[in-house]
Amino acid sequence: MLKSDSETLKEISIVILTANRPDMLRIALESVLRQTALSNVIELIVIENLGNRQSEKVCLEFPELPIKYYFRNPPIPPGYLSFKDALSHTNCELIAILFDDDWWIDYHLQYAITALTENQDAVAFYAPWITTSGKDKYFASILGSFITYFAAREAPVKNLLTLDLKDLLVASQISTSFHLSTLVANRNILVKAIECFSDGNPYDVDRLISVEFGKYGKVIYDQRPHVNVLIHESNESKRLKSNNEGKKWWINSNESLLRLAANEGIDIEYELSYRMREKKIDLVELSRHCYTGQLRYLIRKKLLRPLTPMAPLLILIKKIYLRLI
Repeated sequence: MLKSDSETLKEISIVILTANRPDMLRIALESVLRQTALSNVIELIVIENLGNRQSEKVCLEFPELPIKYYFRNPPIPPGYLSFKDALSHTNCELIAILFDDDWWIDYHLQYAITALTENQDAVAFYAPWITTSGKDKYFASILGSFITYFAAREAPVKNLLTLDLKDLLVASQISTSFHLSTLVANRNILVKAIECFSDGNPYDVDRLISVEFGKYGKVIYDQRPHVNVLIHESNESKRLKSNNEGKKWWINSNESLLRLAANEGIDIEYELSYRMREKKIDLVELSRHCYTGQLRYLIRKKLLRPLTPMAPLLILIKKIYLRLI
């Protein structure tokens, strides 16, 4: 797709939440500047949340970008109120989220806006992400694609998959398959979707929001990676593994998602077993792509049933291995 094609696409607001990490913010802003649909970016909201104005100086290095800088004093804790405040500063129909420790691949906005423009019943767009230990490092892995392939009921023969509430609920029961830095969404729907974690859950936002979108329309998922995600000690996945509070919130999210499925008449046990059977994926294969604790939870709830007696033992071996490395 050529840069000139962006003239026919919708306008977009970008929100970057930063927290006293000016060097990371600079890399994120550089990735915005490289976007092939940069002319569609009407405003770039940068919100500093930890009391250091060094980020403002970084923003001044990018006069080409339509940056609106906000300094929170006092800061707002991560979670619902932080997102609600950030969205209050936006004005466009479409919103893109980028965290300060991530950076976009050049085509991200163009592909996302195009997909949402051409699919009028879609309310959100996601894509896989690449994990890396630095911008000059080789990537560690590509995440999100396998679980989305597992959850989708259409064959992965094209770049874009279309997911409905049933698919999103299935994906959410296996892993967090949707990263907020890959998200481009309808603003009005996003404002409604963030209500799902107004109970104070600061850990499980990505997973909950992706399912909320399914209440309002379809979600488009591009099978091509769109975002580089920097791996460091503050990542949510690391906090969940080392934080009992985070694990409790994860279980609470599981229960709320199962209640939603029941209210919508969606049989999660059937949907999981159907996909495992049709796609010839067993529990051991699933264990390679999701949290071991989540699989154990699903087995205890009898939502997943091992197709082989050896599966629980192999999952236990995997858990021991991950603790050793």
